[in-house]
Amino acid sequence: MMSATKLSRRDRADDLDMLLRRQRTPPLPAWDREYRFSPPRKWRFDFAWPGHKLAIEVDGGLWVGGRHNRARGYITDCEKLLAAQLLGWRVVKIPSDWLDEMPLEVVRAIMALLDVNATYSK
Repeated sequence: MMSATKLSRRDRADDLDMLLRRQRTPPLPAWDREYRFSPPRKWRFDFAWPGHKLAIEVDGGLWVGGRHNRARGYITDCEKLLAAQLLGWRVVKIPSDWLDEMPLEVVRAIMALLDVNATYSK
């Protein structure tokens, strides 16, 4: 089995998808994966609830100099985040480490942001 540090961003997003699918009571509203929010730009959110204007981005590679840590990647992330906010989106960035360290808290926070009978507490 691969360690968390060797999983790709796509695999880490799959981990969050699995966690969200396990949440049955109360159920979460349906979400979109790789949601393109700003045509004609090719920007996509890892997870989106368009009706709630809520997006989740899973940021991996934090300990290995991944894209989100290097100057160019950080700047383009800021550009994408600003464009999303100007369109009324709430964007939550989740470090991939949280999927291992505090998965229940991640799901509870998403539920609270979606106002799904949950309160966030750490």
